[in-house]
Amino acid sequence: VNDIVWQTPVNSFPHKAIVGKIQLRGISFYQLLFKKQLYARTLLIDSGSIQFNQSQNRDSSRTQQDNSFSLIIENVILTNIFAELKRDSIVEMEGLFNLRYGTLKIESLDQIQATCKSAFNYFKGDVTNLKINKRSGIYSSQIDKIEFDSHNQFIYIDSIKLIPKYDKYEFAKFAKKQVSRLNLKIKRIEVTGLNYRKIFDSLVSIRKISIEHVNLHSFRDKRIPFTNTEVIAMPMTSLRELSFALEVDSISIDHSMITVEEFAPLAIRPGYINFQKLHAVMVGLSNRYYNNKPQFAQLDASAMIMGDGLVTASFRLPLDGSPLYSAKGKVSNFSLTKLNTILENSAQVRIESGKLNELFFNFNYTDFKSTGTIEINYENLTLTKLNSDKEKSTDRLRTVVLNALLKKTKDESTEQAKRQGTIEAERDRQRFIFNLWWKSLQSGLKSSVVGSNKKE
Repeated sequence: VNDIVWQTPVNSFPHKAIVGKIQLRGISFYQLLFKKQLYARTLLIDSGSIQFNQSQNRDSSRTQQDNSFSLIIENVILTNIFAELKRDSIVEMEGLFNLRYGTLKIESLDQIQATCKSAFNYFKGDVTNLKINKRSGIYSSQIDKIEFDSHNQFIYIDSIKLIPKYDKYEFAKFAKKQVSRLNLKIKRIEVTGLNYRKIFDSLVSIRKISIEHVNLHSFRDKRIPFTNTEVIAMPMTSLRELSFALEVDSISIDHSMITVEEFAPLAIRPGYINFQKLHAVMVGLSNRYYNNKPQFAQLDASAMIMGDGLVTASFRLPLDGSPLYSAKGKVSNFSLTKLNTILENSAQVRIESGKLNELFFNFNYTDFKSTGTIEINYENLTLTKLNSDKEKSTDRLRTVVLNALLKKTKDESTEQAKRQGTIEAERDRQRFIFNLWWKSLQSGLKSSVVGSNKKE
C-alpha cells in the first residue's frame, strides 16, 4: 500500500501518520482464515512521519475491544520514519528512526510483554537527530545518533547535549528554588555486553559502559534561598529503590572536565574551580545483593585541579545494605594560589603564597555524618582576609589574626602528629553526597591548619 494518510477523528490536536509505503510479505492465509492469526514473514514501513499528541482527549466511554486476535511477524522494519511527540501543538520530542525487530508476537493485548519475550529474536537500528524539549522543563536535550544492536549487545550514543533554557542568573528563578544549573556535553557513550533478552525479566545486565569527553559546567546561585526539605537518599539507597535489577561490571570516564561555579550569599561575583583530565573507573555496580557477590562497588578517580595539582581518590559503595561508605585519596604538587578563583569570592580569603606538597585523606561516612583523618604537607602559606567589596580591599586586623593562627610551613620537618587533622562533619541530608565530601575535607583542613574544625 502506497501513500497512506491517517488521522484520528478528533477536532483538535489529532494523532497523524503519513507513510510512503507499507509492505506485508509472506502472509499465511491458512493462519488468517482458520486460526484468526495474522502471520507474515516481513512488515516494512518505509518513509514517512508519525505525530503523537498527548493532549488528545480519550473517550472514557469506549467499550473494551475483543483482543483474542493474535499476530506473528518475523521481521518488522521501519525505514526513515520521522516521529514527533506533541503536547498542545508544541513539539516535545522528535527524531528520525530506522528500526528492525524480530520476532513480534502478540497473542493477547493483556499479555503483550510475555508474548513478545517468548518470541524475541533481535532488535537493531538507529535514531538520529533526537531532540527533547518539554514545554514545562528547564532543559532541552539533543543527541546526534543512537545506534543499537541486540545481537552484538551494544548501544552507541554520539554527541549528547543537556542545554539549560535560561541563563545562569535566571535559572533558579524559573526552577523556583536554589538548584545547580548544569550545562553538559558528552562526545560518546558506548554500552557493550548489554543482554537485551534479560530486560524482559526486569534485569539490566551490562558488561561495560565507556563515557568519553565529558564537559560539565555546574553553576549554583547561593543568593537564592535554599528551601529544599526533602531528604536526598544516599547513592546506593536510590539504586536499590529502582523497580528493576541493575548489574554493571565496569564504568569508565575518560578525557573529561568538570567546572563548579558558585555565587556565594555575600560575594560580589561568582567563584569557580575545575577538574581537568578527569579519569574514573567504577567496578562491580549492582543494586541487588547476593551472598556470592562482593560487598561493595569500587570507584577510583583522578584529575588535575585547575590544571595543576593531581588529585586521586577511591570510594567504596556498599552493596549489601550496609550504611557505611568510605573514601580515601591524595592531593599532590599543587600551587595553593590556584584556589583564589573560588576562595576570594566564596570565603573572602586570598592565598598570597603557598605550595601543597601532599595531602592525604581517609574517612568513612553514612547518611548522617563522616569521621576520619587528614594529613597535610605544605610550605610558605600566607593568607589575606578580604572585605566584602568590589575592590577586594584587605581586612588588616583579621589578616593578622588569621596568619597568627596557622603555621606557614608544615613539611617533613614538622612532627607527623602536628600535620594531622580530624575529619568530623554532619551530613546535610537535603543536599547531595558531594556536599558531604567537601565538608569532610574542609573540617579536616581546619583541624590541621588552624587547629579547629569548628565553623567560624
